[in-house]
Amino acid sequence: MATPTDVADWMLAELLKREPDGFRQNDAAIAIQRRFGEAYVYRNANFNLAIDKLVLAAFRHLTRDTVVWDRERRHWRLRRPDDTPGKRQY
Repeated sequence: MATPTDVADWMLAELLKREPDGFRQNDAAIAIQRRFGEAYVYRNANFNLAIDKLVLAAFRHLTRDTVVWDRERRHWRLRRPDDTPGKRQY
């Protein structure tokens, strides 16, 4: 069985394949469910498929300085020189 770190590693590999378009949160959750199973996703308060918090923590740790969350587009992308400090970009 995969670990949250295994799923985070896979997420980073997928993100790199999809650049410069980024990796949409919804696409990631669906792909994780299909590839790794129900243990790594859940339904949030709005009944949307969401990524397990342990997977997200592992992904944040893995990509601390290289990937940002684009809140407006709801996707992860590689950090650019003009990004503000921190993970979230608006």
